[in-house]
Amino acid sequence: MQQQNKKKMIDFCSIKEIQKALNDLEDNFRSEYGICINEASVLCSLSDCCLTSSEIAKCADLKASHTSKTIRTVEDKGLIKRKIGTTDRRMMQFSLTKEGITLLDEMKKEKILIPEVLRPLLEKKNKVTVTI
Repeated sequence: MQQQNKKKMIDFCSIKEIQKALNDLEDNFRSEYGICINEASVLCSLSDCCLTSSEIAKCADLKASHTSKTIRTVEDKGLIKRKIGTTDRRMMQFSLTKEGITLLDEMKKEKILIPEVLRPLLEKKNKVTVTI
């Protein structure tokens, strides 16, 4: 029984370490690019196309209510624009502005400091070596 409790504590401590690393990554990302990671996900979703809010939510893996707020924030920063849908005038479609394209290109080219604890996860997912 004591062994199980010890194991749970180790898992919790690891989770807190990962959470801190993610917070550090978010802070580094925000200071480097002026946007949060969710906002960057919206830009990435729109990299090659024009999408509706629900399509962005699916691509960026965000809840609908959070997507709406994030879209508004990115739009206020001048990184995306909206247009009325061609088949359904009630449906808005979103695309990158020139500024959004420039920022997305910059994010793809530049490296950002990845906390040590997250590197193995990113290397495994991307099958590349993450450098400092």
